[in-house]
Amino acid sequence: MGNGTGFAKYPTIGGNKRMAIGNAQRLRVIEGAMAVSYKSISATETLLNTDGVVEITSGTFTLFLPTAVGLTSKRFVLVNSGAGVITVDGAGTETIGGNLTEVVLAGDTLEIVSNGTNWLIITSLLPSLIAFKQIFATETLAATDENVEITSGTFSLFLPTAVGLTGKRYTLVNSGGGIITVDADGTETINGNLTEVLIAGDSLEVISNNGNWLIISSLFPLPIQFKAITGTETLVVTDQIVEITANTFSLFLPTAVGITGHRYTLINSGSGIVTVDADGTETINGALTKVLIPGDSMEILSNNANWLIVSLPVVAIKAIIGTETLDPTDELVEITSGTFSLFLPTAVGLDAKGYSLINSGSGTITVDADGTETINGNLTEVMLPGDSLIIVSNGANWLIASSLLGPVIEYKAITTTETLATTDQYVEITANTFTLDLPTAVGLTGHRYTLFNSGSGIVTVDAATTETIDGSLTYTLLAGAKLEIVSNNVDWLIATSETPIQYKSISGAETLAVTDRIVEITAGTFTLTLPTAVGITGHRYVLVNVGTGIVTMDGDGTETVGGATTHEIIAGDTLEIVSNNVNWLIVSSLLPTDLAYKAISGTETLAIGDEIVEVTANSFSLFLPPAADVPVGKSYKIVNTGAGTVTLDGDAAETINGATTEDVLTTESREIRSTGSNWLIV
Repeated sequence: MGNGTGFAKYPTIGGNKRMAIGNAQRLRVIEGAMAVSYKSISATETLLNTDGVVEITSGTFTLFLPTAVGLTSKRFVLVNSGAGVITVDGAGTETIGGNLTEVVLAGDTLEIVSNGTNWLIITSLLPSLIAFKQIFATETLAATDENVEITSGTFSLFLPTAVGLTGKRYTLVNSGGGIITVDADGTETINGNLTEVLIAGDSLEVISNNGNWLIISSLFPLPIQFKAITGTETLVVTDQIVEITANTFSLFLPTAVGITGHRYTLINSGSGIVTVDADGTETINGALTKVLIPGDSMEILSNNANWLIVSLPVVAIKAIIGTETLDPTDELVEITSGTFSLFLPTAVGLDAKGYSLINSGSGTITVDADGTETINGNLTEVMLPGDSLIIVSNGANWLIASSLLGPVIEYKAITTTETLATTDQYVEITANTFTLDLPTAVGLTGHRYTLFNSGSGIVTVDAATTETIDGSLTYTLLAGAKLEIVSNNVDWLIATSETPIQYKSISGAETLAVTDRIVEITAGTFTLTLPTAVGITGHRYVLVNVGTGIVTMDGDGTETVGGATTHEIIAGDTLEIVSNNVNWLIVSSLLPTDLAYKAISGTETLAIGDEIVEVTANSFSLFLPPAADVPVGKSYKIVNTGAGTVTLDGDAAETINGATTEDVLTTESREIRSTGSNWLIV
């Protein structure tokens, strides 16, 4: 066996599996003679086939992978515990998750596996913390930045190259009073444009597709800017709705270049004629100018080169304050007060007829189609205060062309149980543990709530009656968590969710709290009880046993863990579980376990803690414990290095692959696994 200072190597056992015994007197049976190994690095190098878990402790550099060819099923776990950004580079043209490179930010962990041709990403074990940054002058964003708040000034903000940053996101919030030009690197684009403008109050989320940047959403739409004018002037980028109240004059537009998607709604409520004049040689629907006669209204849009007319002029303006049915001659309808229903005429025979509806009052307006006709598939459409809607007839039903005026974000802070109103939008829970009730999703198609729990309690979000939130009747909002939901007219769907990582260190028996997430077991052999899985669908625990004992995970009441009432985490194991609202499911074992080794030379019954058993001499029987008494999936590796034949014998009537016994001849090995009632050879 050697002198105990190194590894003694055995001949090949069962194909390409070998054994190695080290100073810790533990034996591993491993594929291709490679044991799981730990390595710490701080500079560029190429990983070896024998590396396993690699910790990057400092620096920003490139880490090269060996070729995936010939290494099928080989895994690397890469942990960036330093402060730099690591670029992982596949060999030659080989890819990582479909890309030539993958970025591992500070705090990130990446697990990859070879499919014999390229490298596949299995999981990101511990997501990186969101990096928040405030800026007030020109700079280029770093790959480690994430949430960026622009607090003041008018300047350009440069994005890094999107190449090599697949999936990287930035959330940009302009909380200042200036105009920010977001500029992509070189010829890269943002939704097809070289630049994107963020005016005061705008927010933008962009994501890299490894070639350019795509806009995911505008998180907080800009409050509508209204302006009344009576004489010649040039519009500014912050203007939006412009009412001309008197006189005859020219109204000059700014350049359309650099403000792609920016809109102006121009309403001539005066008695004069207004000439709208584009900048320089730029045009409005192909003409240098456009005339607005009294009563006309026009909406125009920048395409980054010229101005396009979105809606037709010559609009009949009507103000209403109570229920009525619109006339086919109506066009621009302003609802100035009240909560009521507004009925549309039949769409039949009114092909291409459009209505522009503006709710400038404080009530909620229900727009109701005629009979069984629909508005974008629904019988009704709700307009909250501040909303505007353009609808057009297709000869059979009504279609929504656009929402001209997005609603102003309504903020509310709450500390106790209540039912949200349809006018609420951004809701901050500042304290306590309670239930927050949602209104019915019916009739609120597209309505969104953003819920942020800034308090220390746990809030249960409860849908109305039998309605659901992503399939569940309730959703648990932990302290520090954020949830955005949207109505589909039947139930509520989760648009986005963010839950902070909560770390806890334990060394004795206790019941886990719902606020716990990552649990490190530092010492002892004891039972760790889980809370009920009911009502916390999707909640996860990552349990890491860095101690020397065996910890038993016990579900609440009759609830199960991976199908069994209990599950053991032996020393060195890591377990991730998730609630399905009924029981706990095992997601994965994130880090490989140091297996328990035992050498025997005579008859005995295996213990639950045994894993790899080396039979060193003689012929005898080796008895298995009852399969029902060990966790489902519990396995033993039996390696016969002696000269005799070892007979594996199941407990009582239990079987091994259907037989009462299984012989392991000299130089052979068997791996068996419990099904909860019998044993299978794997």
